[in-house]
Amino acid sequence: MNSEYWQKQESGSPLFPDILWEKPERRDLAGKLLIVGGSAGGIHDVAQAFEVAKESGIGETRVLVPETLKKLTKHIDGISFLPATATGNFSLKGSEELLLMASQVHGVLLPGNIGRNSETAMLLADLLRSYNGKLCVTKDAVDALYGEATNLLKRPDTLLVVSFAQLQRLTREVKSPVAFRSDMDFLFFLEKLHDFSLKHPAMIITKHHDQILVAMDGRIISTERKDLSELWCVDVASRAMTFWIHHPKNPLGAMASSLIC
Repeated sequence: MNSEYWQKQESGSPLFPDILWEKPERRDLAGKLLIVGGSAGGIHDVAQAFEVAKESGIGETRVLVPETLKKLTKHIDGISFLPATATGNFSLKGSEELLLMASQVHGVLLPGNIGRNSETAMLLADLLRSYNGKLCVTKDAVDALYGEATNLLKRPDTLLVVSFAQLQRLTREVKSPVAFRSDMDFLFFLEKLHDFSLKHPAMIITKHHDQILVAMDGRIISTERKDLSELWCVDVASRAMTFWIHHPKNPLGAMASSLIC
């Protein structure tokens, strides 16, 4: 196995100790994060992302949900509302306001609960094409952007926190010669992830059994995490995004550090 591109991180021996222990002491210097999600199907991913980002030390969190959720989100600070469709999803009418709010923060997180709706998918596609800042996408927000898979994977300053099945789907959407199979052993999976990451600028965090892997520009850092639940994506994405905002010059190190328990 070529160790030139793979590093293994132990919980008791972080690869980037300075990043792990140094956080901005002042809240006004700890960055601003915009969380965009929710639909008639729920807001649990949005609420979870809000709490995890706050616990991870983000300076300010702003939240955008469809206007149909006003009664369900009174407990969330810094919340704003975008126009909604008749089914309670984001409407394309909110595109301009979304882009304006995105321009006022240091990063945007799409944690899920987006639902299946063509207008919402178009809204997120507009964000993908027009917003130039840090963007993290996970759970069904990734699903909503399968039609934009090429743009998603080639976009700089992009983090995708994806399940194995989602990674497989993305490779099919872009007709990649790299294929991920469920029967791959760990070392072969690492090799394929390395090859795929070399060809696509977007950073990837994914899971292989008890290992969480961060891939960027062909480099891979793995961290064993046996404690993660089936719903690991939102927690991992929220922490990774916060650390990335705190350490913008070392995204790989920031994301790897965010995975230490």
